[in-house]
Amino acid sequence: MRKCFFNDFSYKYVYEGKNLEIVEDIIDNRSCFDDWDIYNKSDELIDNKLVKEDLNNQWNNHVSDTIEDFFSQKIESRWNNVLSYLKTIISSKKTIQTRSEFKDELLEFVAIQYARRDENLRELIIDPTIELACTVFESDEIEKRMRGEIDNDSYKKNLFLSQLYSYIKYKEHGQEKYKENAIKKIIEMLKSRGVIVFLKAPNSVNFITSDNPCYINPNSKDKSNNIAGMFLPLSKDICLYIGYYDQDKFENKYFIYDIGDTNTKYINSLTVLNSIQYVGSSDMSIKKDIDSILNAKEWNEFFLRSWE
Repeated sequence: MRKCFFNDFSYKYVYEGKNLEIVEDIIDNRSCFDDWDIYNKSDELIDNKLVKEDLNNQWNNHVSDTIEDFFSQKIESRWNNVLSYLKTIISSKKTIQTRSEFKDELLEFVAIQYARRDENLRELIIDPTIELACTVFESDEIEKRMRGEIDNDSYKKNLFLSQLYSYIKYKEHGQEKYKENAIKKIIEMLKSRGVIVFLKAPNSVNFITSDNPCYINPNSKDKSNNIAGMFLPLSKDICLYIGYYDQDKFENKYFIYDIGDTNTKYINSLTVLNSIQYVGSSDMSIKKDIDSILNAKEWNEFFLRSWE
């Protein structure tokens, strides 16, 4: 008998009269697993429950291998290119026109970092789905049941892996059926609404990082917070900031901002606020690099001057 799925199990899988012999067929029909007909080497029909765990394990291994290959063969080299090119940008003028590929590589890394936190994915995928279901069925019980089903660590982990897997299949293999995924959605949002600024810390203060390094600081309701946008510390000296501005004016332009002591410490306070459990610093005395005071005048003067 021909080995199916990932060449580890000698079963024959049949669904609606069709042999599922390649990975894509298995993936497309996994949700209907209970309706499959599964045969052993002797061509005897067996209980699906006997192979369900093995099949799920093989699926998880396939996803893990796909993601591992993507990171080792693609992301690492792309990110090294970003860091190398970043050195050129930082040492250049305050505003630079640069190649579009750099932006694509940078935003890909940012999107993957942002999607790692399950709360961010839930805002993009789960919450709109639940809201739609509640609207259609006009039932609070629907929301309670749906949220109960997704509120476990296994689901959260699989949600990120499935979205990353879909992105890889679409981006690297051109498979259109995986086109709608969270990673792609985040990249498109950042491309359409964001302008990129590299914030430079002074010699006296270091940027810190955390176990949730990529986060969005929202606008405050009273409009006193003028530092809304996405942040990702890249090193102790550089923090990426993506602000929401008129993108047409800044296509493939990047800004360099010597941010000063006060606002470096303020951004560090945002990093702490958005951390899950841990923060990290290159300096043993981390407290001196954190303060919740924003020098709004200095911040706004830079951006107003740059946008002119």
